[in-house]
Amino acid sequence: MLRLLAMLLIVFDHMVTTHHNAGVWGGWIYGQPLTVKRIAFESLSLGRVGVVIFFAISAWFLCERSGDLHDSLKRVWLLEREVLFWSVALLAGQILLAHPVSVGDVLRSLMPLCSGLWWYPSSYALFILLCPFLTDGLRKLGQNIHRNLCGLLLVWLVLCLIPWFSLDLSTSGNDVAGMLILYVLISYLRWYMEIPSRRSSWIMIIGGYAFLLVSQLTAALVAHSASSAAEWGAFYRSGWQLPMVAIGLGIVFVAIRHEFHSVIVNYCASSALSIYLITCHPNLFTFLWTKIVDFTTFYNQPFSFFYAIGLSIVVMSACILADSVRRLIFRFTIDRHKGELFEKIWQRSIGKI
Repeated sequence: MLRLLAMLLIVFDHMVTTHHNAGVWGGWIYGQPLTVKRIAFESLSLGRVGVVIFFAISAWFLCERSGDLHDSLKRVWLLEREVLFWSVALLAGQILLAHPVSVGDVLRSLMPLCSGLWWYPSSYALFILLCPFLTDGLRKLGQNIHRNLCGLLLVWLVLCLIPWFSLDLSTSGNDVAGMLILYVLISYLRWYMEIPSRRSSWIMIIGGYAFLLVSQLTAALVAHSASSAAEWGAFYRSGWQLPMVAIGLGIVFVAIRHEFHSVIVNYCASSALSIYLITCHPNLFTFLWTKIVDFTTFYNQPFSFFYAIGLSIVVMSACILADSVRRLIFRFTIDRHKGELFEKIWQRSIGKI
């Protein structure tokens, strides 16, 4: 369920923020009159919260596993299969739609993780490779030094709330650094603390959301233009800013304390990465959110906010159906001996070193 919620936040955010104003990402919505509708759209444009949730789920389980380089490389290998499938499939989609395709596009599609075709899988793959060394190092630090490190990182995250702070984590270039910092915090909580209570978790969610809402209203009232308001809003909603981290982790902690099991939901959640890959392909991204699904065409209609949520769910459902085909293909081909080729390569090369 959490993975689907994360994808809903990401899909909704992209639907709203794809439309620019004066070259500023997401600037269109900031150019609309300040109404409850506009605040509602801005308030649910929490794509980075979805990223925090998606990563935190993985980190929560990874820090309890004693993996090594072999396990990390195998995880990246299995990740690459799904990413490569969709990079090639969507490249074929570009050609069928008569979109311009360059030699660079072809090369990036054949090496999606190495080329950073999608930022999240590439950053996550690098994190996975570093994870066993980071986990081993953090355990050897011990509780006291680990706690001090977490305190330092939390101070840093607070300082990053200052606009244009020179060491901020609001830029996409700091994605791996953000993952590493979040992992340090999550691992300490997992190893040495109790899971925050529901009350504490809701305080994190409400506190982070209140900060975003105040900054959003301040930007709307103080900024001299829509582009300035968009830049101000994007600063606190991008990267690994503390409000996004607080909301995301708060939601994860609430979910951990409220167990939910459903075969259907689990099946759909297993397609979460494919939803991201399909809806965030860099060469089809603008086409999807401005030609096929253009929320500016119904923004001024009654109940447009709920229509946008419903449309986001429809897009996700279509992606899940498409991924069902991919999973069926995998089931009768490469998943029949899952990871066997990797094991052979490992034994014949690295395993002999």
